[in-house]
Amino acid sequence: MKTRKPNLIAYFVGALMLVAVPVTAQQKAPADAKMAKPAVEKKAVKKVEATKTPARAATASAAGLQVVEAKAAGGVTDREAVDAASSFAPGDEVTVWAAIRNTDSARDIKMVWFANNKEVSSLDIEVGKSWRWRTWMKSKVWAGDWKVEIQDGSGTVLETVEFSVKAT
Repeated sequence: MKTRKPNLIAYFVGALMLVAVPVTAQQKAPADAKMAKPAVEKKAVKKVEATKTPARAATASAAGLQVVEAKAAGGVTDREAVDAASSFAPGDEVTVWAAIRNTDSARDIKMVWFANNKEVSSLDIEVGKSWRWRTWMKSKVWAGDWKVEIQDGSGTVLETVEFSVKAT
């Protein structure tokens, strides 16, 4: 089994971007004489948290496995989801893509596909130790309400991606 070494340069650039965003936002914000200015450290902490946390909070299991982002899409290019959508046509090939943070050793996750609340497919996928491991699974779909559960090795649901397929 090959192990991937973390890309430290990308990690530090990402960390610098998180710190740089609040500073840029502070510089562009209009000064308001009526508002008391809180300590710079408090502002920076609040801004970093807002920048790091997406609208949908990342889900985590107790063992250091976390789904950072997941979506249904028309495909994948350069390991990134393209044509993300929540509705597809019958016969389309739908890709469920996920970015996963794994702070421990390599482990398995499972993608379980459901059509109209009935399991139709599943796949075990090994996820190596990584800050952002990207993986995906695709399937042809038919009319109905679909969901794909991303589960850890014990079957705990980490994330659910839902989409619909409607006949035109």
